[in-house]
Amino acid sequence: GKLGYIEAACDWYSMKTQEHPYEAFRLMLNGELQYRWLYAGAYLTSGHYTQPMPNHSKIRVCDNLVINPYVGVNLSSITPLDTLQLQCGYLYTMSRDRYQYDVMTGYGVMLDFQAAKTFCKRHAVGVRNTFFYSENFMPMYYRFGVNLYRGHPFYRAKWYNRTELSADIVKFDFVDLRFSWVFHYVLGWKVGH
Repeated sequence: GKLGYIEAACDWYSMKTQEHPYEAFRLMLNGELQYRWLYAGAYLTSGHYTQPMPNHSKIRVCDNLVINPYVGVNLSSITPLDTLQLQCGYLYTMSRDRYQYDVMTGYGVMLDFQAAKTFCKRHAVGVRNTFFYSENFMPMYYRFGVNLYRGHPFYRAKWYNRTELSADIVKFDFVDLRFSWVFHYVLGWKVGH
């Protein structure tokens, strides 16, 4: 509605079968309240991943929880730009390996800035910068990788900055063509696969 929104989703992206003995799904809840040019919201996701243990009759079960409350300011309506907003959020994560009774937590802060301008009705240019600082955000990535954690592995770094410059070359009701140039800067952790 006018004041905000709330949405929920379940992504069951791997079902256990005879050929594929893994099961994985993610539950997501997202909501936001808006008042004039201020907004506040939260994102919550809970991931679940199971895999059989080699040479064991037991199954390894892993969970990941992410909580991301945020606040922001959207000045798009009072500037000549189509988009001008700044958002700041806190991130908390908890990963659990039930087989080893191992629980690891982490936290972080994310700052996001966006600006865009449309010209000639069908073309636009924009910039988006996301700065991320964390302590132990994907602690079990080396064990479970993308099966447990969704998102870019750059978020495993202590300091990560992503800058995107974009241009909408074609923009019609039935097709959009966008060129984006993305710069990644990582500091503080080896993030190789």
